[in-house]
Amino acid sequence: MTLSDHDLRQLDESYMGSLAHDQLMVLSLKLLADLKVARDRLNLGK
Repeated sequence: MTLSDHDLRQLDESYMGSLAHDQLMVLSLKLLADLKVARDRLNLGK
């Protein structure tokens, strides 16, 4: 699952600090997946 631009704009240190451990893990995994997809797309252009 990817996060929308709107979702990403909502993330800040305060919000992240308010999350329970399990919620933070879920969000971290989504962010990691999105980062990997973005890196793969960037590397296609090399």
